[in-house]
Amino acid sequence: MISIAAEISKIRPITVEEVKKKIKTLRSQYSAEKSYRWSCLNSGLPQAYISKLWCYNLLSFLEPHIKVRSAGCLKANNIKQDVETENSSVCYSESELSANEYSDNSLNSAILSKKMFENICPKKEMEENNILSPNVIKKRNKSLKSSKVTSNPEVYDAFGKYVASELRIITDKGILLETKDAIQGILNDARIMILNKENTLF
Repeated sequence: MISIAAEISKIRPITVEEVKKKIKTLRSQYSAEKSYRWSCLNSGLPQAYISKLWCYNLLSFLEPHIKVRSAGCLKANNIKQDVETENSSVCYSESELSANEYSDNSLNSAILSKKMFENICPKKEMEENNILSPNVIKKRNKSLKSSKVTSNPEVYDAFGKYVASELRIITDKGILLETKDAIQGILNDARIMILNKENTLF
C-alpha cells in the first residue's frame, strides 16, 4: 500500500488510507460485476450480459483474492458443496483480504447468495460419471427453452437483492457512501448510453 501511495503521490497527493479505500471499492465493483456475469451466463440468457464495469478486464488481478475468500467461507461453513466450481461466485464480502477474517454477516451473505443462484439457475448434474438418458436431456432442453422467457426479470431482481445484501454488511460509512456513489455512477452512465443510442435512431 505504501509503495502504491508513493507512486500515485508523484501525480497527486494521496494517503495510504485513501489507497486502501480505493482498492476496497474496486474489489467490491469487480466482485459485483463477476457475480452479475455469472448469473447471466447461467440463467439461460447469456446474451443478456452486458458489462457494467468498463475496467472489468483490467481488474483480473483481484481474482486470487476473490477465490481465497470463497474458500474461506466454505471452510467456515465446514461443508464441501458443489459450489466449488471455477467461478466460486457464491461468496463475496467487504472484509479484509485475509481468509481468516470473516464475520457472521459475511457467512450469512454467502449462504444467501448461494440460495439466490440456486433459485434462478437451472439445476445441473454435478457428478462427473453420471450419464444422462435421452429423455432427461429432452426434458432439460425443454426446461431451458421455457426459462428463457421468464428468467430475465428474475436475474435482475436476484442481482438487486445481492447488491443490497452486500451493502448491508459494509460497516464503514465512508466506504458505504463511496460504494453507493460508484453504483449510482455506473447506472447514470448506462442511462446516458441508452439515451445516446436512442437519439442515433432518429
